[in-house]
Amino acid sequence: MCLIIAKPAGVPMPSKKHLKKVFDHYGDGYGVAFQHLGQVRLLKGAMTQHEMFNLHDRMKKILSPISPNDVNIVMQWRQAVTGSVWRKYCHPFPISSRQEELDSLDVVCHSTLAHNGVIWDYNKQYNLGDINDAQEFIKDYLVGMGSAICNPSVGKLIGEYTESKFAVLDNKGIYIIGKFLDEKGLYYSNDYYKYPKTTYYYSSKQYQDEWYGDGAYGNRLQAKPGGYYKCDCCEAYGTNVAWDDLEEMNLCSECYQYMVKPNRPLPAAPRLEQP
Repeated sequence: MCLIIAKPAGVPMPSKKHLKKVFDHYGDGYGVAFQHLGQVRLLKGAMTQHEMFNLHDRMKKILSPISPNDVNIVMQWRQAVTGSVWRKYCHPFPISSRQEELDSLDVVCHSTLAHNGVIWDYNKQYNLGDINDAQEFIKDYLVGMGSAICNPSVGKLIGEYTESKFAVLDNKGIYIIGKFLDEKGLYYSNDYYKYPKTTYYYSSKQYQDEWYGDGAYGNRLQAKPGGYYKCDCCEAYGTNVAWDDLEEMNLCSECYQYMVKPNRPLPAAPRLEQP
């Protein structure tokens, strides 16, 4: 899973200390999209904290004399589930059908999209392959929708169909799909950065590997590095799935948070308009 932070114009950028903490939790690549001269500029491909701050320095120079605090910005940190850990698979992506633009590390476009989740229609097998589900979804569906993506009813359908969260940035503002958390004016697609990387515990019992026909379902397994296991709740595959004794289920960290630590406020997804 990944993390999106949507920063409306007029809200200060997160501190460097906070950005470092986030990168420690989602370290498979970073990108940022921001409004500039009536369009959207996208910079991505940062694979280290140092590179992330270099992107921010470039953004400041591009925007100067305007401060990043005064524009709408969408940031995304990747935790790879589909596709390899490559710079080109960092989000956000331009909403474009051209693969070279989707892979570009520096592009000017009309709108961009950041994704939190897994669109499993593109990855139903254990060998997920070197494709990116968000890129494929953009090319197959979103490009043809145009501005309808920002229609609340359409956004609700997209969110429910994909079981994912999105942040769209265009020259009018930010539109978020799914339930984001409002933290002092910043909108987060999740808050797992607040917790230790392992927010649930592995069972102390030892289980033998049990593999099923699809080659992806580990029954009562401790997740091993590089291994993909299936969450019994959301049915997503990932390396962060482990057996939980309390629920007696294989749970990913996301489902663990909502099942074991419920009752956290989840505000409705708003349109964050340009002031």
